[in-house]
Amino acid sequence: MELDDLQTLSKDYVLSGKCDLTVAQGAKINALIDKIRPEIPVLVVQMKKSSANRATLIIQKDYALKYFPCEDTTIILQLPRKNKNWKCKFHIRASSMCNAGRRTLYLGKFVHDTHVREGDICLFQPMTNVMHRRFIVTVHLLQKESIAHSPGGRTDIGSNHGSTSAKMGGVKEEPPADG
Repeated sequence: MELDDLQTLSKDYVLSGKCDLTVAQGAKINALIDKIRPEIPVLVVQMKKSSANRATLIIQKDYALKYFPCEDTTIILQLPRKNKNWKCKFHIRASSMCNAGRRTLYLGKFVHDTHVREGDICLFQPMTNVMHRRFIVTVHLLQKESIAHSPGGRTDIGSNHGSTSAKMGGVKEEPPADG
């Protein structure tokens, strides 16, 4: 499926930007959404080369207006079942500038530490509403290769040199289709 702009396909999540998802990727997203049962709709982003390389993410304005802070702030990103978190800058472009109101999340070390790459799918799950002092977002990562080959998701996220394993919850392991 190929979608432009913000698309609501479910009450539990929206797709951001141009997503070129396979049927398998859609099924993986739906299984994860069914497992986490979010209170606030999750933002599903298929990472582009520019987002992964520059560690910046443009948050769709319609989504940000409803579910993200309305001023420049620090947003805390965390991974499910991990103790580490990342403080990321959230910036709203001033009305006097080109692309006024554009919301940018500077992912910084999060992209480096979690090895986010082009084609990976990130599900941004706001854990607090915009009225809370600290705004926390849990990020569920679906690595491009793992979506195609292993429904279990990435197993080395947030670990030291790949020595620990953290499988995505709620997604059943299946043997590889090629043998």
